[in-house]
Amino acid sequence: MIKLIYNESYKIFHKKTIYILWICIFVFSLINNILFKITYDNNGNYIDNKKDNIEEKIKKLEIKIKNEQDMEYVRDKTNLDILKLQSNYRKDSFQYNKTKDYFYNTIYNINYYTEIEENTNLLEEYKITYDKYLNWFNNNNNYDFIKENIKEIDDKLKFDKNNQELLLQKEILLLRLNKNIDYSTNYLNDAINNYYNSSLELNNLTTKDDYQEKIKYNELIKEKYLNKYIIDNKLNINKNNDLRGSLKTILEDYEIFIILIITIITSTIISEEYNKGTIKLLLAKPYSRNKIILSKYITSIIIMLISIIILIILELWIGGVIFGLSSLKIPIVVYDFNINNIKEYNIFVYMIIRILYNLPKLLFILTFCFLISTITINSVISSITTLTIYLFTDTIINILKKFSLIKLTILPNYNFLTYINGNINKYLNIKINYSITIYIFHYLLLFLLIFVIFKKRDIKNI
Repeated sequence: MIKLIYNESYKIFHKKTIYILWICIFVFSLINNILFKITYDNNGNYIDNKKDNIEEKIKKLEIKIKNEQDMEYVRDKTNLDILKLQSNYRKDSFQYNKTKDYFYNTIYNINYYTEIEENTNLLEEYKITYDKYLNWFNNNNNYDFIKENIKEIDDKLKFDKNNQELLLQKEILLLRLNKNIDYSTNYLNDAINNYYNSSLELNNLTTKDDYQEKIKYNELIKEKYLNKYIIDNKLNINKNNDLRGSLKTILEDYEIFIILIITIITSTIISEEYNKGTIKLLLAKPYSRNKIILSKYITSIIIMLISIIILIILELWIGGVIFGLSSLKIPIVVYDFNINNIKEYNIFVYMIIRILYNLPKLLFILTFCFLISTITINSVISSITTLTIYLFTDTIINILKKFSLIKLTILPNYNFLTYINGNINKYLNIKINYSITIYIFHYLLLFLLIFVIFKKRDIKNI
């Protein structure tokens, strides 16, 4: 048996196709890492290279207000003043991001009491407010604004103590104050905004009875607590443009290459024997048909596993050279629904866990392609059929989801990644134990059919 596996592996390793695919993985990994390096900043944010058109907006408004009067003039003059003030600051600064929020009402009232209604006292009050705000801006003092916003919310809460949205807004402002998080463009500001949005949506989610609402609820809970972790620990766990980020979901990111390797190997490992007529020589040797087909099947699995190992080694090498190894110290942080709490993993432990969860899917695709190749003795048919089902799995499930029998099929049950960390099936109301049962049944059925068909196949006319 071992000799048979060795012979099959020897044949495959003498094919150019397998090396071409491995080279494709290398090239794609290299390009992918370089693109992440040059198109994302140190915080993991996409670098927007588009030219800032703020000057163009200013010119258009300056031309527009020349022919305007009264309230229209006041509105556009206010927008013009906001843009001019905003242009004094960097795009990633809190001043740039919050100019309109902090200054609009004040500048609007200054323009109103200057152009429309004469009221010296009110005009002077708004000018004092403007100077105070401008002083805070120029001194990079974001926190006086936050304190002032908290006071405004407290005043509103006096009349509506149980207003959940106001209470949440106050919580966010206190977090900014206590954790020293301003409105600059960085991962902490993103985290606190995401925490607010997910918390707000959770407050507005009235029911979890519907399965789709339950999926949404789980996503919101996960987002809320992961972003709270980022805020509390000031750790950029969502950064993907580093070695840790690329290893985290490496098999899913490069899955198409592994699938191509699987389909090419399994679709040709049998069909070539028949097409070239070498199957007669193979069957003439002192091996049973069961051993011959099993050796080919095991060889296909070995090549798949070797390809995954090569993929990891290439990513470690390329990513390590481009990004360095320092990111590997940062833990992978997930929300685990089994314990309803945050869980930390070492990057390599987490990567292996995700690979193990993904292997049943890859194994089933391999087995399915192997079966089609055994039935048709045609590598093109088996490859196209397998790739079509793989690429359009989501579409097929969504079309057939209204039929209850879809739960008995393999498609919504063979991707165990959907259950990782206690998550629920993304398609249907199915538990992991049910999916395991359905998977085992279908896998064993395909596995047995391979042996039955190969054993009964006539080779006289080959």
